[in-house]
Amino acid sequence: MMSALFIVVVVLMTVAPSEYGIVESVSAHSRNRGDFGSPLCTRDGQCREDSTVATPRTEFSARSEQQLSDWLKTQALHRRQSIAEFHDGAVIDVLFLGDSITEYLTGKSLEHSCCAEQKRAFSRAWSKHKVLANGISGDQTQHLLWRVSDEGGELSVGKAKINRIVINIGTNNLGAGMSPSMAAEGVLKVAQTVSSLVPTAEIIVEEIFPRANLQQKVAEANEMIRTRMKSRLPSVTLSRCGVQFRLGEEAERESDWTVDRVFMPDALHPNGAGVKKWMNCLQENMILNA
Repeated sequence: MMSALFIVVVVLMTVAPSEYGIVESVSAHSRNRGDFGSPLCTRDGQCREDSTVATPRTEFSARSEQQLSDWLKTQALHRRQSIAEFHDGAVIDVLFLGDSITEYLTGKSLEHSCCAEQKRAFSRAWSKHKVLANGISGDQTQHLLWRVSDEGGELSVGKAKINRIVINIGTNNLGAGMSPSMAAEGVLKVAQTVSSLVPTAEIIVEEIFPRANLQQKVAEANEMIRTRMKSRLPSVTLSRCGVQFRLGEEAERESDWTVDRVFMPDALHPNGAGVKKWMNCLQENMILNA
């Protein structure tokens, strides 16, 4: 009980009173301070969170109380920004949803400043369009599902018009030890949920970007996403912009590649040049009004 109280006190110091209910519901998921940093998934494939069931970050998907506090504050800020941006008559050309790959486009990571070159490249690419990027570092599919739920409030669009929504999520599911099938199902669930919430928008799902040391899992998950999306979500657009960050495209097997560190120096996040390459790829596949 003391641990739950500790988390609530830390967060309530920085979150507006109108969001107390959200904080309290999240803190209920994180009552054992000793569990922070524990593996989300065991070696036999049992995971403490389900990739297809909406949940905020918990002690199993946050490394520390401080990271959970930062996540809560970031998510609350996204909620407030969404309420402000999605006013009646608002038109959003493109909304990006995802994890740190998306959050870096804003020059932040859990609202701490970083990634200036990514922010510059993103801003230049969309200088003639109204775009928003809502990403939170470390998030997995189940966390994005919670963020776009009524409780998370990040996709309460009201009478605003969103033309396109780009979803880039799933890499952290694999990084946390989930199977490719779990990650793929989570991505599909996010696409299905977002499509139902904003049925007039074109939903664009990125395949999971290349990631060092997880080539086989990324390849398997992406193959499942391609196959299952075609049969289950035919109206959703699949984007394969991430393949341009791979070296070894001539390899016989889909998984026989390495990450191109010219564009992804940490083998996970596109740098400024990588963001430019990604946005060019997206725009080439979109019909945009100037």
